[in-house]
Amino acid sequence: MDLHALISEIEICDSVEELRSTLHEAVQDMGFSAFGFVDAGRVGRGEAPFYIGTGGPKWEREYVANGFANVDPCLKIARRTNTPFTWSSVELPQPEGRRTPGALKTMHAAWDHGFKDGLVIPFHFRDADGLFHSASSVFFWKDPIDRFNFLLRERKHDLHLLMLYWIQRAMDLVTRDERQAKSPFKPAQVREAVHLTDRERDVMQLVAKGLPNKLIADQLTISVRTVEVHRARVFDKMEVKSAVELANLLRGV
Repeated sequence: MDLHALISEIEICDSVEELRSTLHEAVQDMGFSAFGFVDAGRVGRGEAPFYIGTGGPKWEREYVANGFANVDPCLKIARRTNTPFTWSSVELPQPEGRRTPGALKTMHAAWDHGFKDGLVIPFHFRDADGLFHSASSVFFWKDPIDRFNFLLRERKHDLHLLMLYWIQRAMDLVTRDERQAKSPFKPAQVREAVHLTDRERDVMQLVAKGLPNKLIADQLTISVRTVEVHRARVFDKMEVKSAVELANLLRGV
């Protein structure tokens, strides 16, 4: 793979479909079977995430039909790291009696489709409007694992660099065509993508400002217990564990 020539080819792509085809051919030349790019930040937030990929209609239908985006262990990690990682490095939960955790179901389905491993490259960036986004690229592997490990040693950094240019070009094209394309790059606040009640929204704003529960209760003329309930629901819906995380999320940090 001539990295410089490929970057030049990406920079002159004039449509998302051209970008899709160019990247697919490049990763196949490297030995991967396909790729998938998903807006990881919007997963589980009440709307279908933006997706471009070549994993095949059967895999994509099964992934969507089973809601795997909401339990995919790789997407959860991708939202919290900048470092590329492999599927095989992800610690999976164990079955609990007769119940199989969603994360395990996701990986079992991928293996059933012949994907033996995958390389995940996360990205976190701001768009032209200054809004923050998280995205995840996965490169599917079907050949013997020893070849996969060799490829990672030789090409992982090249592929990481390549995706920086690919995503930037995708942002440019989708912004240009945003009226026609559902995009993770459109201006949309995170709090608008999550369904919150009016009271939950009121509590969220005050929690994000660092106010204690008692003061929030006084300002909203509700009980402290009611504040605690709303606070817990907001944290769950926004997928945060503290007021600091919530404030950072709303600011797009």
